[in-house]
Amino acid sequence: MSALPPDLEAYVEQQLASGQFGSREELTIEAVRLLRDVQEKRRQLKSDVQAALDEADRGLSGPFDLDAIKAELNAEFDAKGIPQ
Repeated sequence: MSALPPDLEAYVEQQLASGQFGSREELTIEAVRLLRDVQEKRRQLKSDVQAALDEADRGLSGPFDLDAIKAELNAEFDAKGIPQ
């Protein structure tokens, strides 16, 4: 593995010292899992947004509450421990 920038190295050391992870490998595995999950969520969100835009273009959509949508996404991220 290549050397991390100092700020990330410090964060890794802090996480290891906290006991949350037993090794760098454990921490790396969790980080890659989270990245994969975030990327998949982003892909799905883009797809969902495009589908909604397509429906709106065809006149098939009604009003929506942007604040409710944000709250729902934030709650989902909080539940999964994804930083916002």
